[in-house]
Amino acid sequence: MNARAIFPAFVTAMFCFSCLRAADFGVTAANFLKLGAGARNLGMAETGATESSGADAVYWNPSGMAFVEGTDLQSSYMNTSNNAHFSHLAFTKAVPAGVLGAAAAIFFSPELDGRDELDQPSGNFTFYNWAFTAAYAKKWSDNIAVGFSVKMIRESIGDKTGDWAAFDIGAGYRAEDKWIQGHKIQVSGSLQNLGPDMGPGRSSPLPTIVRAGISDTFMGKKWISAVDAAAPLREDFELRLGNEWKLYPAFSLRTGYRFLHSNRKSADWYNFFSGGFGFYFSQSASQRYNLEYAFTPFAGAGLEHRISFGVNFP
Repeated sequence: MNARAIFPAFVTAMFCFSCLRAADFGVTAANFLKLGAGARNLGMAETGATESSGADAVYWNPSGMAFVEGTDLQSSYMNTSNNAHFSHLAFTKAVPAGVLGAAAAIFFSPELDGRDELDQPSGNFTFYNWAFTAAYAKKWSDNIAVGFSVKMIRESIGDKTGDWAAFDIGAGYRAEDKWIQGHKIQVSGSLQNLGPDMGPGRSSPLPTIVRAGISDTFMGKKWISAVDAAAPLREDFELRLGNEWKLYPAFSLRTGYRFLHSNRKSADWYNFFSGGFGFYFSQSASQRYNLEYAFTPFAGAGLEHRISFGVNFP
């Protein structure tokens, strides 16, 4: 497999996928699957195709797990403006045959006021959604990796429930000091949430998305810049730019911007910025911790705030 062909292949797949999409955009089921994982990637405008770090790669691109050393555990939490709660927990472990991964995502709400199509009260309701993922990744060589995952999904709204399964696949290439001295270049792509229609009540398509990305390091590997292209099933094609500055070994700043968003015409330009920071500390030479924060726009309802915590050990 030619490593340099990975990114063009996924970009081509994106345009082919876009041509197959429904002409009229519409709702999708299990939209909580689009909420992301980990404050680092969210602060960098969701550039997770290549720059997913640690166990969060289970969500963004399962091939990225192959480059995670030892055992990694990452968790993140978000409380939305309407007091809904979203939690994501991911785990990876390197084994002789590759890297195993698992993740759980839970999105639920307190009691909400229900409204019918005429905006009349229709009774209170709650929603409770979850997804459990099992993943596997393996290196084909020192630089090339592939991965896949299978997830079980449940979406419950009021007294209606839908259950189904979906899967992700991904491929990636990483090289350090190979093409350009002093640079760490990464090229990756993934296909997420591929599966049949589901949902409580009327079935709808899953939020399937094709991602392709490339990242590089500059300034003595203290600055990381990443570009992701994303083609969701029933939303506009997006281009995302993320940056991370490692100001100190124990502290990083991040920022990002999303271009060509479907709501761009009806929203101010500054609503597509994201940012955040991360702290890193070690208890020993082999045990490392991370504590991170990110803010991102949330569905036209202000900012979401994500907090993440993780640990890596042999």
